[in-house]
Amino acid sequence: MEEAKLNLISFKKSDVSEIAESLGMEIAKDGAIIVNEKPATCHACGDKLRIDNLGSIMPSSLELYCDDLTCFAKYVAKLTSETTE
Repeated sequence: MEEAKLNLISFKKSDVSEIAESLGMEIAKDGAIIVNEKPATCHACGDKLRIDNLGSIMPSSLELYCDDLTCFAKYVAKLTSETTE
């Protein structure tokens, strides 16, 4: 069985704007996160992402998740199933 590894970096809510901009995202005046000129959405639930609800940015991608732990759990489940296939 292959082991799944999560290479995650934690960040504070106060750092979200700086992190998002360093990854080429824009922050709208209302706090919405914009990727490729479109509002960013959670990869799991589809909610629009803002600087106050961004929870996770997955390694080596722009796969974004809100701060709902259920959405992060879906990412972990997906990663785990991909490594066991």
